[in-house]
Amino acid sequence: TRQNLRKDCDAVQKFYIIETDFSAEPFDINLADEICSILGKWSKKKYSFRQQNIENLKNKICQCLGELCQYLSPVYMHYIENGRLMFNNSSIEEGDHLRDELAPQTYRIRQNIGNLLEELYNIK
Repeated sequence: TRQNLRKDCDAVQKFYIIETDFSAEPFDINLADEICSILGKWSKKKYSFRQQNIENLKNKICQCLGELCQYLSPVYMHYIENGRLMFNNSSIEEGDHLRDELAPQTYRIRQNIGNLLEELYNIK
């Protein structure tokens, strides 16, 4: 139901996806697992909404979350203390990757997710 989707999207916000700049600050190591859990649940539910606009929003949100998970991997992140991950930036190559790819792409994804969630919450 739309309420369940909203509840799961609230979980996304709970894990501060929209507010966290993954290219500038550490974040919870469990974030990718939480996103994968939501993706697993909603990607299995094909055509779960009668209203096509809600189904389309669900698919777009899942697509954005999946895209974000690509950047929460060891290619871009490493473990630091207290169960947190931080972006890789210990070489010129990693710094270039951070500046040219990770920062702009995760910003774009976070903005898209925020817009999609706002659209979802505005549906009556």
